Amino acid sequence: IFNIMIIGIIELFFFRKNIYKKESKQNMLNMGFSIIIIAVMTMLIAVKFDLTLFHIGFSSIIIFTLYLFFMHIIFKERKDSKDVNEYENKSLGKSVLLFILSSFAIIAIGIFLPIVAKEVATVMNWSDSLIGVIFIAFVTSFPELVVSFQAAKIGAFDMFMGNIAGSNLFNIAIILVLDIVYLKGNI
Repeated sequence: IFNIMIIGIIELFFFRKNIYKKESKQNMLNMGFSIIIIAVMTMLIAVKFDLTLFHIGFSSIIIFTLYLFFMHIIFKERKDSKDVNEYENKSLGKSVLLFILSSFAIIAIGIFLPIVAKEVATVMNWSDSLIGVIFIAFVTSFPELVVSFQAAKIGAFDMFMGNIAGSNLFNIAIILVLDIVYLKGNI
């Protein structure tokens, strides 16, 4: 929900520009597929679809399969599009290095976040789900807000929309990985 709210926040800062005018078909597919996956996941939870294969829930498998199917469609769409490369004069090596370093910084901080959040929940006598829904969701989405704002600032509105839509899809698809790692049953 916070990720979708980022679109509204960016729109407040860039209201004079039509951030949707250059919206690609690929990002519209991302957003549509996010809605479909969320709807299917909600339906599976509502009907208490508890079938498992060993300890892995079929719900997780269904969601991940939908994710792979939708990614196939999105990559096929990207392959068919005729985008102009406006960054062809930029150094790929430097860009990849900065991307990797930034990724490692986010991963390192992310490793400690649940530990600190659990401590806050204990000290404040709050439930883990409250801390997860409010604080962890905000903190983990904050980098997306910053990245989206910077992308919008340089006029890369398509990139910021892709970030939000792609992040939502990936966050839902990761449920299968969590279900595999969690050995006590269906997550």
